[in-house]
Amino acid sequence: MNLIICLDAGGGYSFAGRRQSKDKTQLHNMLNMVGDNKLFLTEYSAKLFEVIPDNLTVCEDPLTLAGDNDFCFIENISFDQADINKVVIYRWNRAYPSDKKLPHNILEGKKLIEALDFMGNSHEKITREIWE
Repeated sequence: MNLIICLDAGGGYSFAGRRQSKDKTQLHNMLNMVGDNKLFLTEYSAKLFEVIPDNLTVCEDPLTLAGDNDFCFIENISFDQADINKVVIYRWNRAYPSDKKLPHNILEGKKLIEALDFMGNSHEKITREIWE
């Protein structure tokens, strides 16, 4: 399974059960990167999309349903999963309040293979990192 997550400058991704921020350009970038692969997400995250693409699966626990080549977009649920093939991090490059942070062991043994900076709709700079 491949994980997609948005992080603030302190490594946080959620505060009080809610996303820290959102950006239309980041969502567009994510859908382009996923391509025709399956993308699993919660109902909470599905609300970000005006139209749900055919390759998106909305479910309660996306981490248990995704196969090896599928992607999971995580925003507000806790996790600690060792069988992640690839981690795609969108960094907001800002500090937000957070009570959920990316588990440190998720990137253990992985190498940064790509870092791409782009201008978002609501953020001057978003960085997409791909770890394998």
